[in-house]
Formats: sequence, structure tokens, C-alpha cells
Amino acid sequence: MKKHLIAAVALILVLSMALTIPAGAAGVEDTDNTVAPETSSEEASDAAEEAEEAAAEAEEDEEAESRGLRIVINGIDADLGVPAMLIDSTTYVPLRAFAMALGAKSVTWRSDTASAEINTGKYTIEAYIGGIEIAANGRNFYAPTGNRLINGVFMVPIRPIAAAFGADVRWAGEISTVYVTSSGAGCKSGDEFYDQDNLYWLAHIINAEARGEPFEGKLAVGNVVMNRVRSDYYPNTVYGVVFDGIQFTPSFDGSIYLDPSYDSWVAAKLVLEGAVVIPECLFFAAAYLNCWATYNRDYCTTIGGHTFYY
Repeated sequence: MKKHLIAAVALILVLSMALTIPAGAAGVEDTDNTVAPETSSEEASDAAEEAEEAAAEAEEDEEAESRGLRIVINGIDADLGVPAMLIDSTTYVPLRAFAMALGAKSVTWRSDTASAEINTGKYTIEAYIGGIEIAANGRNFYAPTGNRLINGVFMVPIRPIAAAFGADVRWAGEISTVYVTSSGAGCKSGDEFYDQDNLYWLAHIINAEARGEPFEGKLAVGNVVMNRVRSDYYPNTVYGVVFDGIQFTPSFDGSIYLDPSYDSWVAAKLVLEGAVVIPECLFFAAAYLNCWATYNRDYCTTIGGHTFYY
């Protein structure tokens, strides 16, 4: 009995000593095995959470682009029948429904020219499928992403069509909503809005310099002229810039006086409305020439037969 009691006490002491051994006493390897999994688990959890949040944000962005956007006209949600949509960061609306919501009297489709004609009761608005502008009341509003036929519906960028009605547009991206405010007065006429002298000479220099050039090239020439008008280093009128020394060949070879083409007039109006394809450029030359600008100014781009420089 006494032997059994001693053995039992010895066993209790051994077990007691085993239970009081520090965790690190089992060796560095055991210690690493108990700590490392906890750290990697936390990191994995954080990474998984971040990935989940990123996926959710991407999904929300995708849904915002694919679902119809909210259009509010003078404080009232507009039911346009066909949902507005975001394309190339531009809000598109169905032309007919949007025009009627802004008070148009009628919208007529012309199949021979693939265009729509809107009667506002005061003037006519015209838009062509594939066109990059909307014409209204003697003015031309720039639609750089183009008027489009989507699933059989004529869709147009909201800003130029709203401007054609004289309406203001405000975008609230956080709630995917476009606010349109219209007084119903319509847009100013071209005779009122444009400085007629600037328009006249801008159309003439675009025609003289960019005959045969793509439409973008015509806009680019107009941009160079207006960039100079705004610069402190050149005269502050189009006439002054065009006839400033021998800067522009047409001013002394007589081609400046040729009657501008229809496209040259449209390009001039769009530039005066703010259309920009080459911001800040002050020089251009025939692409095949090595001129003063080639060696002294920074290259910007080449459009058609012209090279543009800063």
C-alpha cells in the first residue's frame, strides 16, 4: 500500500511539472507553428475582405452603367420610356421622349437623311445618326461621342440636346442622377450668341487651311486660332490672329477670301461653342514639312495632312 501511495504521489508530481512547462520550452519550431498560422490567418482574412469589397464596388459600378439612369427635369422624375444609359462616360437619352419632355411640339423622323427634326414652337433642332453635333436656332452644339441608333432607338448625348433647348444640366454621380433645368425660353440664336466677325474669319481660315482635311482636322485648325486669341502673345480677335504678319499663308495668298464650305461654317461654330480636339496647341504645319515649329516646339499630334505643335 505504501509503495502504491509513493508511486501515485510521484506520478502526480510528474504530471504537475509537465503542465507548468512554458510553451516555448518545446522548441523554437513548435513556437513558430503556434504563432505563424494566427498571423497568416489574419492577413488572409483582411485580403479576402478587401477583395470582397473591391468586387462589390466593381459590381456596383457595372450595375450603374448598365441600368437606366435617373433623369430629373425641373424637379420631376422623367419617364422617358427607354432608360437613359451611360456610354463612354456620357449620358445618353432617347431623343424623341427627351425632346417631348422639354416641351417640343413635334419630332419628325427623316429616313432619307437618317435624321430627326424637332419643332420647339420657336425654332427647329436637327440631329443626324452618326453625327457629332446637334443644330438648333442657327447654332451647332458639339456631341463628340456621336448621336447613335441603339436597339432601334435614336439616342443622343444629354448635354448638347439640352443645350439646344436652352436647358442646364447637372450630373450627380454619387446617385447616378442627371438634373435638367429648363425655363422654356430656348437657346440664344446664332446671331445673338456668336461674335459675327470672329465667326466669319474663323470659318474662312478653317476653309482656307483645311480644305480636304477630315472634320477633326478642321476643328483642330480652329482650335489653334482660338488658342492664339486667348494667348497674351497674340492679338485677341480672330481677324487679328489671321492677319498677324505672315503666320497664316492664306492671309497673303488670297485663299482666305474663298467662300467657306458648309463643314467649315459648322466647324467654326463648334469651336466657338467650346469644341476642343487639341487643347493648348499654337502651331501647325503641313505634315510633310520640316518648319520652324518642327525644331522649336513640342510635338502634339498629326491629324490628316497637318502636324500640330504646342
